[in-house]
Amino acid sequence: MRVKEFLDLPFDYFSEDKAKWLYVISSSLFVMLFIFIYEPFGVFDFDRVDGFAFFLVLLEGVKIFITLLATQLFLRKRVLKNKVWSLKNHLLYFMGEVLLLQIFTLLIYKCIEVFYDFSPFDYQRSFIEYAWIFFDVYISKTLVMIYPFGGTILYIYVSRLKVAKKELEEELLAMQDDYDRWGGHDNMIEVLDENGNVNLLLPLEHIISLESQNQYVLVNYIGSEGLEKKLVRTQLKKILSELEEYPVLQCHRSYAVNLLNTASLKVMEKKNYLLIKNYETMRVPVSKTYLAQIREMLMMSVVKSQVN
Repeated sequence: MRVKEFLDLPFDYFSEDKAKWLYVISSSLFVMLFIFIYEPFGVFDFDRVDGFAFFLVLLEGVKIFITLLATQLFLRKRVLKNKVWSLKNHLLYFMGEVLLLQIFTLLIYKCIEVFYDFSPFDYQRSFIEYAWIFFDVYISKTLVMIYPFGGTILYIYVSRLKVAKKELEEELLAMQDDYDRWGGHDNMIEVLDENGNVNLLLPLEHIISLESQNQYVLVNYIGSEGLEKKLVRTQLKKILSELEEYPVLQCHRSYAVNLLNTASLKVMEKKNYLLIKNYETMRVPVSKTYLAQIREMLMMSVVKSQVN
């Protein structure tokens, strides 16, 4: 996958309020912890444990909390307007959040200067020097903030995987029950003709495939002498309706196959075919109309066999 295609992928990890709150709180706590541990820019010094140092650390966390609270729970709704953003859009939005945080910091410092007669600014510096400092601090904050941003995404992704895994396990259990029921030797199938007469009686697992031939259906099955065939005067649609509770699925306009006897799905000469167990020279065509359903059912049967 190219970088552009990756960045254009839909991004919905912060679509729920729970995820937004997780991002806001985790970012605030992470940055405060980061300052305590790594002491960037000399903000905190263990030899100088006084109220002002703790105040700066707490102030940084509060700034992040207020900024992200505004951008995620209020501003985000106005900007998105119920649209699904791409990953690229959200990365740009994230960089905008850090920029707002930086501007908010300058406003707070200005308020401190006005009300407490204390200036964190060095007015001896030129505008270019201040611009460079602003840019340097912005990059530093972006690099720090990317950790809780990515961590929140990872947490949500893993949580969704757990939910999907649980749903898949429930589906597999249901499929396993069906396959256990289908695979029993007492499942004798009656193949009826158009008048309702029994033309063929055989175990379910002996049926290989059904092929429509005008007013007849050719039944391929495993008999006493190996692979055998029998023509039954009926319609393919009628037989499939009689076998709808079994894993005999239509895979082509003129073909149906018993999934219990399929070995694999292969592409040959740009066409899809099902290969039959123990008779791999036998091919059953699969049309595009039924391809997705056949793939899904085959995947279920493979996973079920691995579980067993």
